[in-house]
Amino acid sequence: MAETQDKNQRLEYNRTIGVTAMFGRGFYYPVDIVAGADDRLYVLNRSSDGDKRGVRVTIMNLDEDYFGIFGAWGAENGQFTWPNSITMD
Repeated sequence: MAETQDKNQRLEYNRTIGVTAMFGRGFYYPVDIVAGADDRLYVLNRSSDGDKRGVRVTIMNLDEDYFGIFGAWGAENGQFTWPNSITMD
């Protein structure tokens, strides 16, 4: 069932989190995000054509506490080739 959105509703900017970073803490061409039950954010970073080292999932929360990363560029287990979305069950 689809919900109707009020077209006159205003969104209010709250804050920006994270920094641009090819490695570790931060994001590099983030393309999607999912929130876990533990209030952690899992941010999918796609990187760029020129340098694929930034492909990973960064884990943090809205307070910018950093919990680590996982994944890398490639076609093996735990690796991604041009990821575009993330989900969690």
